[in-house]
Amino acid sequence: MVFTTLLFTPLAEAKSGISLPRTKQLIQGVYTQDLEAAGYFQQGVSRYSEGNLAAAFLAFQKAVEIDPSIAMAYHYMGNVLLKNGRDAEAIAEYSRAIQLDPSLAEAHYNLGIALYRQGRVDDAIVAYRRSVEINPRNPNAYYNIGVALSDRKQFNDAIAAYQQAINLNPRNTNALLNLATALEQQGNIDAAIETYQRVTELDPKLVTAQNSLGNLLARQDRPAEAIAAYNEAIRRQPKDPIAYYNLGMLLYQEGKLEEALSPLREAREIYEDQGNNSQVAELTELINRIKQRIEAQK
Repeated sequence: MVFTTLLFTPLAEAKSGISLPRTKQLIQGVYTQDLEAAGYFQQGVSRYSEGNLAAAFLAFQKAVEIDPSIAMAYHYMGNVLLKNGRDAEAIAEYSRAIQLDPSLAEAHYNLGIALYRQGRVDDAIVAYRRSVEINPRNPNAYYNIGVALSDRKQFNDAIAAYQQAINLNPRNTNALLNLATALEQQGNIDAAIETYQRVTELDPKLVTAQNSLGNLLARQDRPAEAIAAYNEAIRRQPKDPIAYYNLGMLLYQEGKLEEALSPLREAREIYEDQGNNSQVAELTELINRIKQRIEAQK
């Protein structure tokens, strides 16, 4: 299935980056009464906004050494660690921030990201859900809930989460893609097709949706529409071997042997360029088999 490698990746990592607090809000807030700690904290915010994460981390560390009650400083340190792939340490910092201020919705959200990366899917779901209890307007949190629930094969609940994400951001093509895949897993093919079509309308360049749409249309015995979807995928991304392969296989299954050879050869050539020898061998065998059938029909 497509979704295991292409679709169910956390939006926070795949598209929009970690959901971080806005610097302007932090500067306006009062997080400590200690002037020295406040100075280091604001220095950390400035370095962080400049992208100097190492200097930011050191400044936040100094701030909490002076005043260990600055919850947002621990949150920021968690963000730095998360950006650097130090997920276990990030979990500790987010947990400390939440202990000091349980109302930090983004700390719960980013904790969920770190937990998910660590393979702690159920704990991540709990963190994401706590985040949306505090801030129900974060579409990324609902999306990530859907991702985690899909990992657990809880497709009904995943569909509900994706729909909430889409309600908040109707142009969220990642959520729409995953919604379509979850609907497909449920066997609701008509709704999945409709959702893939919606994705292709929003982003015609997204060949994943075009290919998936073509696959479902082919399964529904709608070959002309499937061929159109594959051809659109090829037009949008002519170096993607999957669309050529899918088109060739559909033509082959439809008995259009001569027509099938061209896209299958294109797919093989692209796989050769990629050094994918196993796919090249498989396609060579298939092409030879088709050629033999053509000769036998003469």
